Amino acid sequence: MKRILVVIVFFLLSHLVVAQRLNPAYSDRMTLGFRAGVNLPGMVYTDKHLSVLPQQIVLRPVGCIYLDIPLNHQLSIAPEIKYVERGMKTSYVHCSGYNVTYSIHSRYVDIGVPLNYGFQITPWFRPYLSIGIDGGYLLGGTIQLLQPGLPCPEATIMIGKANMRPWYVGAFGGVGMNFQFWLGKQLTHWTINATYNFDFVDSFTEMEHSDAAQPVNVNAYNTTGKRFPKGIEITVGFAVPIVPDKNDACYNWERNKWK
Repeated sequence: MKRILVVIVFFLLSHLVVAQRLNPAYSDRMTLGFRAGVNLPGMVYTDKHLSVLPQQIVLRPVGCIYLDIPLNHQLSIAPEIKYVERGMKTSYVHCSGYNVTYSIHSRYVDIGVPLNYGFQITPWFRPYLSIGIDGGYLLGGTIQLLQPGLPCPEATIMIGKANMRPWYVGAFGGVGMNFQFWLGKQLTHWTINATYNFDFVDSFTEMEHSDAAQPVNVNAYNTTGKRFPKGIEITVGFAVPIVPDKNDACYNWERNKWK
């Protein structure tokens, strides 16, 4: 065990020395990247009966393409186009004694504008904070109700404008880590990111509030209050510079010297 720890420490120290030679300053060039991972979605209900339902942990995919534009050495803006799946899942025992499972699985395409603030720790490592706003459009999905043992044990309906507001408008905040490495002659940025998202717009529609659209299940689908999507997104990303740093002659000289 001690030998393994010594090898790990030696590897990290040697890598740090090489990284300091190859990266005398963190690159502030514009980058184009891709992130992918999972969303842990949920719903915030204002109705007191729905707010106490236990929501289960579910994993939904998320992926985005982004352009990171440095404003200075600490700040950058990173507009993104994102595909994300939201919703929730709950299971409970009805007052009549039978089990009920209710789930929402919705799909969106979002446009987000994160503002990132980085902290230079080493020449190759920079953690950062991220805040921003985003808006999305509903692509579709399903709402499912399972009631084993009843005459109608299962009901599945397609999500549309009658049972889900088509627009998502929210804000987010999170933390991340950015690692800068050379792969051959190509400078690359690798990121690990965790973000909390919250919708400002009630996802119930006017048709639902006016009872023009009948709920599948009154117990788990009560429209007397409001329903706000939320989620925790965990992603990993990869990016490459797309604008040559012509003014950084020393940086390029060091890269060629130590490659």
